Amino acid sequence: MDDFGTGYSSLGYLQTIPSQKIKLDHSFIQDVTENHRSIAIVSAVVGMGHSLSASIVAEGIETEPQAELVAELNCDELQE
Repeated sequence: MDDFGTGYSSLGYLQTIPSQKIKLDHSFIQDVTENHRSIAIVSAVVGMGHSLSASIVAEGIETEPQAELVAELNCDELQE
């Protein structure tokens, strides 16, 4: 599921579409090192995705601090 958390990629689709991979939209990653709300959202999606046996991809990684933080939050893959 691409761009999770925005547009048509919402929680409701997780009930009907068996996703093996959830891609977190870059808008949640953009300020993840400065915004505690973004950290909370990323952490929650990672936990929810893993409980559904899906891997989590963080898209929009632009800096080393972003990469380090989302790796600490247990994202499975990082994408520029």
